[in-house]
Order: sequence, then C-alpha cells, then structure tokens
Amino acid sequence: MGAYNHFVVIPWLEATPDDNDISDHLRRVVRLEGGILLVVVAITAVFVGAAS
Repeated sequence: MGAYNHFVVIPWLEATPDDNDISDHLRRVVRLEGGILLVVVAITAVFVGAAS
C-alpha cells in the first residue's frame, strides 16, 4: 500500500494538487493501511500471549 501511494497516488496529487477526490483517496488508503497495521499488531499480541 505504501508503494501504491508512493508511485500512483502521490504523482496524481502532485499533478493536480487541488483535486479533492485524490486527497480523499489518499486519506482512505492511509487509513486502511493503519487499520491493517493495528490488526497485525493485535494478532501478534495474541500469538505471543498464547505461546507463554
């Protein structure tokens, strides 16, 4: 997702910085990426707790 932002969304945003749709798309992708990170951390915590 970071690569998608870096190579696709950021160039779109640089080409048309006043486009609110692209800004909203970037926000959605960043939120989704953060949500996935939280899920991965939670699953890791469960596995570590289960191993003890």
